[in-house]
Amino acid sequence: MTLESNLNSLFYSSFSKQELSLLKLLVLTELRSYRGLNSLESSGSIYELLTQIQTKIGVIQSKQ
Repeated sequence: MTLESNLNSLFYSSFSKQELSLLKLLVLTELRSYRGLNSLESSGSIYELLTQIQTKIGVIQSKQ
């Protein structure tokens, strides 16, 4: 997928506001488990994916 198609899929998301709120809550809950860990442990792929998802959800919610 290209950057443009990724952005388009975000803007035309079929998630409801409630679904996005729940997804955001789940991501934030998982990110909380990384608090207090040193930077080497929290730089793993799961942490990076969670922060990417958090950013994407914020973009989607701002467009709705």
